[in-house]
Amino acid sequence: MEFENELADAELDAVENLLFLWWGIAALGHDPQVIADLRAADAGTLETRPADPVGDEAEGWSGRVAEF
Repeated sequence: MEFENELADAELDAVENLLFLWWGIAALGHDPQVIADLRAADAGTLETRPADPVGDEAEGWSGRVAEF
């Protein structure tokens, strides 16, 4: 019902983002690990890692994905 209400109220240019959001909720919202991660994030206890290597690990790091 929430989805239908949001869809009815959405501007045409926002529909794609709304569908993507609700797809994520439907696809991932029943995964126990996703729910545990969301709860940990909310509690501030979710284990995170930096996106870029730090210190000696950063040598040679360009930040770019290798092209194939």
